[in-house]
Amino acid sequence: MTARLEQDSTPDVAVKTTPIALRLPNELLARIDARREQLRKMGGIEPNRTDMIKFLIERGLEAVEPEGAPKKKR
Repeated sequence: MTARLEQDSTPDVAVKTTPIALRLPNELLARIDARREQLRKMGGIEPNRTDMIKFLIERGLEAVEPEGAPKKKR
């Protein structure tokens, strides 16, 4: 998992992105930051908050998408 996050945190100019702004409850941000801290302690990587949010969104989508659904190619 950490290797994937580390790979995801490197900029990929071939991937088109769209900046978005959203409001998140402070409690949710605290949970995200706690997970970042866990990864830092476990694997020695320190993802920024943006990369961590993207990673968690992808993991959440993978958990709820049907098994045969096409996956995002990297």
